[in-house]
Amino acid sequence: MPWAIVILDLKGYSTSLSEDGKRAVVKEFFPEVCRCLANHDATGQIGDVNTWGDSIVAAFRDTPVAANFALDVQELISNKVWGEKDLHKLGVRIALHVADLCTGVDPIRAMAKSSQHLYGGGMVLAARLEPRVNPNSIWMTEQARGPVQTAIDNGEVRGELHDIGEVELPKQAGKVRAFALTRVGAQPPAKDDHPRSHQITAEVTALQCLRLRTARALNEYVECFHIHSQSCRDVAELKESFRNYHANILSAMRLRIGTDSEVLDADVLEVDRNSGELRMNQSPTTIDNLVWLPTMKLCFATDGRWKQPKPREGVAPYCVWVNTNTARRGVLICDDVHASGDARFLYEDMSNKITRLLGWYQEEVVKDIYKPADSGGSPPYRSLLSAAVMLTTSADRDPRKTPRSRCLGVLNLTSTTPAAFGPEDASWAQLCASLIASLYQSYSASRDRIAASSKGKPASTAPRIQKQYSRGRSAVAAVKSRSGRRTSRSRAD
Repeated sequence: MPWAIVILDLKGYSTSLSEDGKRAVVKEFFPEVCRCLANHDATGQIGDVNTWGDSIVAAFRDTPVAANFALDVQELISNKVWGEKDLHKLGVRIALHVADLCTGVDPIRAMAKSSQHLYGGGMVLAARLEPRVNPNSIWMTEQARGPVQTAIDNGEVRGELHDIGEVELPKQAGKVRAFALTRVGAQPPAKDDHPRSHQITAEVTALQCLRLRTARALNEYVECFHIHSQSCRDVAELKESFRNYHANILSAMRLRIGTDSEVLDADVLEVDRNSGELRMNQSPTTIDNLVWLPTMKLCFATDGRWKQPKPREGVAPYCVWVNTNTARRGVLICDDVHASGDARFLYEDMSNKITRLLGWYQEEVVKDIYKPADSGGSPPYRSLLSAAVMLTTSADRDPRKTPRSRCLGVLNLTSTTPAAFGPEDASWAQLCASLIASLYQSYSASRDRIAASSKGKPASTAPRIQKQYSRGRSAVAAVKSRSGRRTSRSRAD
């Protein structure tokens, strides 16, 4: 006989949950799903139900009952206030299929209280569809669509069906036409809002779109500030505008992926070119990043350049040093600062023309470079990405020639989930850091214009973030320069 097969899988169980969260799946989530099942089993609708790790499979005699159960679980995930906060990180994928199943005795399950078991190829097809389902969505096969549509027309199911199109199943299981079930009036999924192969997931596609939108927003903010700054007549007005645009740029990078608990935050640390200290002079997207910011400082070598930071001296200082003193440009990524102080350095070798043109990243591990907060303890974020903010100081009329630049500081991105950043995030972060550098360039040009038009106001009128901005040399290099000028004067005399 035909059965309606529902397979439910939790997104984020393995990657986002702590051990307490995983235990809470059994203690809190499974009992709630059990209550949903009981609500739909008043007339003995459920023929079989089982769990596979964090997955649940159930077979219903009536397809509309199965569809209503799937909608109830979807609402449960969206609206339930869980006792264990980690459960709010979860999403759910639900697949629905209708197929003939057989009844038999499973000798393994016979060791438990029930030996009755349903099996057949329909179970396998539903299991193959489930990984393709968008987070917090319900998809079904064409075999399930007919009974569900009839039930919707008869008022037995309070929902709507949307044609997803053909979906390629994993493990060479072929393709099926899929349909999404939503509540009446809910936003229908886009036609192309589903993965077309096992290499592309809905999460990756959504994240790529968010990155592109963020880059576009940053570019528009920088362009608007550049235009507005030309009309500023005093430094106070320019300073206020700079801070507003700076805050909005960082806010545009505050992405939320999946559940609200998966948050990406941003801040900028600037290098004081006299003392070597890294300071957060502008507001971050969350005060936590300031509260948990350790004291970090770069030291000068005898030649006036930065010294290579030692272990536990900070990811940001190392990022400044490696992007300034070597031919490698890249970002540092800590996969989980709660578990390890190691960072991955993803970089482009600027001395290698082939890899530079192709945009290839090479990777090396920087051992124990992360510096915890001065107060100790673990910050609310887990993953950290630091990208250098490089300011161009001189350029040639030929754009093919490499311009001179210096490092203003670093753009930090933090995520509440571990292992949140990969190579694609490295490229995106470098793009954002470059746009932020353009914001500083526009500010500097307008500040110099205002100073020149007012016949040189004192440096104290410049915003705090820029006090060290125009000082072109380190303390050691400045001493050498003054010494050289004295020698030149004595020769001239």
